[in-house]
Amino acid sequence: LKAYRYKGKDSTFICERTFEVKPLPKATASIGKSWHNSQMEMHKEEFLAQQGITAPLINYDFDIRFPVKSFTIIVTRENELIYLKDCQGSRFSPEMKKELRVLLKGGERVFFTNIKIGSEFHYNKFTNSIELRIKKQP
Repeated sequence: LKAYRYKGKDSTFICERTFEVKPLPKATASIGKSWHNSQMEMHKEEFLAQQGITAPLINYDFDIRFPVKSFTIIVTRENELIYLKDCQGSRFSPEMKKELRVLLKGGERVFFTNIKIGSEFHYNKFTNSIELRIKKQP
């Protein structure tokens, strides 16, 4: 960084400084507290109560969250695909929640993949995938 003092059309060099900038780590996609472990379980109602996917920097000096631009949700039951949808934005749409409310019975595996964040600081805009299991109701 070079600093100059301007007076009219003349400029005077004041000083020069070099700064080292800490690179930002990759954001970690999460749903609720899912970033605590890579596989988690939720009851159907707890899952449907979630607003969507967030992408914060975990254990970083500042509280930084990146917007989620898109994601793909995949639901399997007994290793068979029962739901697949590409979504825009970070939020779970009312339509998607309505479809899942009917579809989920318990025991399903829900995967969120192709999670793309909006960041001018990262070359690779895709972040980690999320896997969770819907708990069976007693």
